[in-house]
Amino acid sequence: MSGIARSLARGPELLATLERYYAHDMHRRNTAAALNIHPRTLDYRLQRVRQLTDVDPGSARGVRILSAVVARASSGAWTT
Repeated sequence: MSGIARSLARGPELLATLERYYAHDMHRRNTAAALNIHPRTLDYRLQRVRQLTDVDPGSARGVRILSAVVARASSGAWTT
C-alpha cells in the first residue's frame, strides 16, 4: 500500500479527492461540490488515480485498498 501512496503523491490533490469521494459515498456531484470543482474534473482525477495505481476507486476492491491508503496517509503513518 505504501507504493500506492507514493504513486498518488505525484498528484497531491488526488489523496484529498479520494478522501472526499469516499466521505460523500462516491456521489459524484456531492464530491465535486465539496471540492469546489466541476464533476468532469472529478472524473479526470479518478481516472488519474486508476492510471497511477492500477486500482479502480469505484470498485469494491478499490474502495478497500484506496480508503485504507487515504486513512494511513491522513494519519501521518506514511510520508508521501
